[in-house]
Amino acid sequence: MSADQQRSACSHRFAGPKDSYQATVTVDWGGTWRGSGGTGGDLPAISRSVTFPIRVIEAQSLVTKG
Repeated sequence: MSADQQRSACSHRFAGPKDSYQATVTVDWGGTWRGSGGTGGDLPAISRSVTFPIRVIEAQSLVTKG
């Protein structure tokens, strides 16, 4: 499978090694609940984000047989 086929909406391709990049991850939550007595409702939506440095390095190897 090619590198382009392995990407999802939650991925990033780095152009090359660098000391660090800033990355931000955001998670949005929401839901509903239902009790045994027929009660229920919506849970309020919440969003949480965190920003952090991520270091990108490059390593190359050569595999030979023999």
